[in-house]
Amino acid sequence: MENTKLSSRKYYLSKKSPGSKTNLPKDGLSSHLTKIDPNKEESEVGYNNFVVINDKIKSIDWLYLSSWGRRRLKIDIY
Repeated sequence: MENTKLSSRKYYLSKKSPGSKTNLPKDGLSSHLTKIDPNKEESEVGYNNFVVINDKIKSIDWLYLSSWGRRRLKIDIY
């Protein structure tokens, strides 16, 4: 996380977990971070929410939309 910009670290500071329900469209950040980036010390709190996901792609569904025609391609990776 050391190489991550403070502006990007900001989004690890959300107080709401992904997929949590809400009645209002909110990002879950503290109100003082609405128009500013956190300082380095503030951003360190978000480290607990930072994870690396290691995944393997099994299939890709590619769709190209155009007024001249559409193309779709499915790629299965074995």
